[in-house]
Amino acid sequence: MIQANLDTLTLTPGMPDPAATTSAASPATSAASPTKLRRARGRFHFLVVAAILGILTGSWMLSYLLRFDFAVPDLQAAYMALTLPFMLVVFLLSLYANRVFRILRTYVAVHDALTIGRGTAMAAVLTYVLSSLLLPPGAVPRSILLFHAILTPVGICTLFLAFRLVRERRMRAEKGEASAAPALIVGAGDSGDALMREIERIAPPPVRVLGFLDDDPAKQGGLLRGVPVLGGTGDLLRLANELSIRQVLVALPGVGGETLRPIVGPLIEQGIQVKVLPSIVGLLLSEPLLPQLKNVAIEDLLRREPVRVDDPRSKEYLRGRRVLVTGAAGSIGMELCRQILRYQPSRLVALDCAETPLHDLMLEIGKGLNPGIVFPELGDVTDPVRLKALFAKYQPDVVFHAAALKHVPVCEDHPREAVRVNVGGTKNVALQAMQSGVGLFILISTDKAVNPSSVMGATKRCAELLLQDLSEEAGTTRFAAVRFGNVLGSNGSVLKIFKSQIEKGGPLTVTHPEMRRYFMTIPEAVELVLQAAFMADGGEIFELDMGSPVKIVDLAEDFIRLSGRTPGQDVKIQFTGIRPGEKLFEELYCHQETIAATSHPKVFCLKSSERSGGDPAVRKVLNHLGDVQPDSDPTLAELVDDLQVLAGESVSSAVTMS
Repeated sequence: MIQANLDTLTLTPGMPDPAATTSAASPATSAASPTKLRRARGRFHFLVVAAILGILTGSWMLSYLLRFDFAVPDLQAAYMALTLPFMLVVFLLSLYANRVFRILRTYVAVHDALTIGRGTAMAAVLTYVLSSLLLPPGAVPRSILLFHAILTPVGICTLFLAFRLVRERRMRAEKGEASAAPALIVGAGDSGDALMREIERIAPPPVRVLGFLDDDPAKQGGLLRGVPVLGGTGDLLRLANELSIRQVLVALPGVGGETLRPIVGPLIEQGIQVKVLPSIVGLLLSEPLLPQLKNVAIEDLLRREPVRVDDPRSKEYLRGRRVLVTGAAGSIGMELCRQILRYQPSRLVALDCAETPLHDLMLEIGKGLNPGIVFPELGDVTDPVRLKALFAKYQPDVVFHAAALKHVPVCEDHPREAVRVNVGGTKNVALQAMQSGVGLFILISTDKAVNPSSVMGATKRCAELLLQDLSEEAGTTRFAAVRFGNVLGSNGSVLKIFKSQIEKGGPLTVTHPEMRRYFMTIPEAVELVLQAAFMADGGEIFELDMGSPVKIVDLAEDFIRLSGRTPGQDVKIQFTGIRPGEKLFEELYCHQETIAATSHPKVFCLKSSERSGGDPAVRKVLNHLGDVQPDSDPTLAELVDDLQVLAGESVSSAVTMS
């Protein structure tokens, strides 16, 4: 009876019946096939149950032998034989109750081993209780039950593991594991282990892993999932050549570019394919790692050691609040929207004047995915009437102001538009935030606002100064700004320019051999912005520790190598000269600013030691605008008045042409 029940339990609920499937495929044999398959399935299950019965019996006998040093007294031998059927029934019922017979044996894992252990432990306890009640004292020593409770799960797990190993070997033989590309995995930690485990489960395997490499001496020489740790990263190129490696998988999501560059560079020069996991910021921890592997990109070589500015308190600050993002369809604005949605705001208003990018953003995060939360709005931050209507409609609690003109050459050629958008747009949104009682206003600024040499940088600095003045009379509204350097992969970034140039065969254009810039990833920059939202008290400028600056010419050479070509031979680098408004080096803070620590060691707060009138950025903007007549350009004339106040001049002061 037990056997009959066990036979029917080996199919997992919801799985299709193989008999039915075969019958549908072969109508001619539909009458005979189900019976034959049921018999075959029954015989297979009978063998499994018979094997488990053999394990239970062998463990019972071995327990007595171990207890009595392989010389079992006659009386105990009699009790052993007498209690054997009783023990088999108890254990089979317990294994049945714990669903051990439903385990897919060819996929057995640690969780299944725990299930087997639980079933045998329950059976051992029940056996002890029943033997104490029904048999004379000492008939079954407690040590016998302990030995048996240890030996039984070991035997069953070994049996199931054997099924799995046989299946995997058979599949590898059938699918041709030997034809898979030989590979090495860099990183014998958690990520490397998870990656190897995923590779083992795939048939045919995507690669044939011959070894791991790890700089931890304690791991070198060991085995990870049966694969040797062959050495450190310094041995990588030698081992790759000796083993004819065709692919290297870098399972180091937390590593910075300074560590990754010497690993990847020599391999690419040898023509070996290199794939890496995304950085910690971009890694989806809840998803399999193998699909996240990607060909190494220039962004990976520029990775800094990961700076985690994420704070649970900042998440709680945004939870349930109404949030407005201006410039939402830009690179920073889109990432702001993505990350804000993770923190469960009650409403997210995405404002932008670019129709197509805003439409694309809504396809990604729009109402279908976030019903009743995301609201796209087409509008211009230089239109105060439109802004007033939006603030009245949505009543935001927090405003992230990312709308701006950002390209230095464009702003240099169009200073009026740069001032109108970067200064005037900021003023419009900030004043409307004050009038609407917004709790927090965050300006997205740039390191080009530091001692600016360009119109773009000067307008962003003026926007910072405007907010600092407003914060003194803002009432309940707190104003703060966040600065960061060049953002990797943003619209119009140097990487996109290089990509376009290399697709055309070059040359790659660099303004100057010594041109250097600080770089950040978009997610990292946005994390800083959200952290500042929690830390801001009003009037601050926040900045991230951006590490060391990178020479643009080095960036160009790495980009050429990653495309499989040689710098200077296959693709040339052409120096075009510094453009108007550009600096060779970007600075981190203004001359009149001092650095103050915050609650995060990698985030700094900049405090000004002078009044805004002492800042040369205001004078630079005024000089570029020239004399503005209120009758011909009232919008710009009003902004000139504001700038003159910031400069400490009377509104009627003359403006000198630069």
